[in-house]
Amino acid sequence: MAQHFLLSSAAKILSLASVFGMSDAEAEATFKRVRWPETDGEPVCPHRGGLDAYECRRPNGALRFRYKADSAGVCLGMPRT
Repeated sequence: MAQHFLLSSAAKILSLASVFGMSDAEAEATFKRVRWPETDGEPVCPHRGGLDAYECRRPNGALRFRYKADSAGVCLGMPRT
C-alpha cells in the first residue's frame, strides 16, 4: 500500500507559518504539488490513474476535483484492463 501523501517529506517540512504567509492561490498550488508530486501538481484519478480531472469547487469555495467517467461511473482516464 502506498504511503499517505501527508506523511511525505514535502508535507512534513511545510510549516503552518509558511502556509499562513501564502495567498490562497499559492497555498492551493503548494498543496497540489505535495499531493501529486509525480505530475507536478496535476490531479490524478485515485482509481484508475487518469489525468482527466477538472476543478469543481464546493459552494463554500473549497477546492476539489472531479474526474470524467462513463455511464457506469468508471473513470475514463485510462483504458480498462
